[in-house]
Order: sequence, then structure tokens, then C-alpha cells
Amino acid sequence: MKQVVEKQLPKFIALHCQEIGGKEYKSSLQPVKDFFNKLMDCKALVKFSTVRGYLDGDFNHVDQYTALGNFYFVHESAKDVFLFNYTDKAFTSVSGKQIFSKDLAEVPNIRKEKFQQNFFPGCRWSRKGYSRVRWKIYEKEVEFVNIHLFHDDSNLVSIKSSPSPYTAYRKRALNFVTQR
Repeated sequence: MKQVVEKQLPKFIALHCQEIGGKEYKSSLQPVKDFFNKLMDCKALVKFSTVRGYLDGDFNHVDQYTALGNFYFVHESAKDVFLFNYTDKAFTSVSGKQIFSKDLAEVPNIRKEKFQQNFFPGCRWSRKGYSRVRWKIYEKEVEFVNIHLFHDDSNLVSIKSSPSPYTAYRKRALNFVTQR
């Protein structure tokens, strides 16, 4: 990332992650936070004075937990950058560095949803879901969607039929999110 930032000189960076914390997510949230704190402090990102991070750390709420992580870095020279408040239905100015990792359902600048179990018949219910964060950058509205789709649980099933039966589940999930 350092090399890309130094070469491309972006004014805005959106970084989306899935499965934050991995299989040991309950004990790994703090190391994930530490990693992103170090990332915010790295030399290549020092001029990104506004940062918003959203880590889904609500693993005690199994019906809501998605294991998604969204990070947005705004360069100090970027002007006219606003963050959408879904509660107030308005864009607001944003500054400083904040990482949210608890009760994301209460944070007005992000919307996240876990796919319902009955939405994907035959699949083990897991942390699949999506999150949305809307920005206004130089008068252009952009909604960033971090979507955690289903994978092929069994490669043996996948190679027996093409397309994989899981393809329909992923398509259904993607259509569901784009219609929201």
C-alpha cells in the first residue's frame, strides 16, 4: 500500500476487508485495531488527516456480526469531502481520526446487515453480509459497499457442475444489496 500511495498520490483511499480477525475473531479484534492504528501512523499516510474506520467487533451479537472492516483515508489537501449521516439523511463535514468497533448499528455513518440464514438455503450460516458508507467527494456522491459473499463450501461440489451451485447464492446476495 505504501508504494501505491507514494506512486499514485491519491486524495482518498477506501480499504475494505472481510473476515477481520480470522477464525479467532473474538481474541483478534485488538490486534486488528493495533494494525490499523499502525497503518494510520505510517509515513506514507501521514498526510491523510481524516480517517474513518469501521470494524465490526459485535461478535457477541451473532445475528448481526459480519466480520467486515471499512477504512477511509482523506488527504489533508482534499476539499469538499463529506460523510453521509444515515439517521439525519444529510452529509456532514468530517475531520480527525476515528475507529468504531462496537455497536456499529448505532453509528450513523454506516449501515451494515448480515444476510439472513433462510436467504441461502443449503449453506451454513456464517458471517456473510455487507456494509455501506456514503461519501460526497468534490460534489460527487459515492456509496462504498463492502460485500462479503458466499464461497464454495465444497470444491468437490463445485467441480462437478459449472457454474457452481453457489454462484446463484452469490448472485442473489449481490442483487439484494444493489436493490437496497
